[in-house]
Amino acid sequence: FDLASNQWLFSYLTEQLDSRVLKALAKQPNTHLIEPLSLNLHIATVLSYDFEEFMHQIKKTGKKISVVMEIQAHEIFMNMRGFEQVLGVAKRYGCRVCGWADQ
Repeated sequence: FDLASNQWLFSYLTEQLDSRVLKALAKQPNTHLIEPLSLNLHIATVLSYDFEEFMHQIKKTGKKISVVMEIQAHEIFMNMRGFEQVLGVAKRYGCRVCGWADQ
């Protein structure tokens, strides 16, 4: 079964994965959040409660941790309004945003 052949299913599963990764990282911030992070996330994930909680846990450590949010180019073009909101979230938390495309 080619998971990527069903775009809706692939998107749903990777959004769930985003959420679980953020929760796992935030659960033990002093262990996992000690180095710069680059996270490939969906726009919906960045705009979610899970991301807010994740950033709150980083702030609680008192450490300055660099976070780069990687967003796929096709998702940016499909949801420009959401991407504008992502840029606002990035500015609020001092994160960087990287758009990228698969080849």
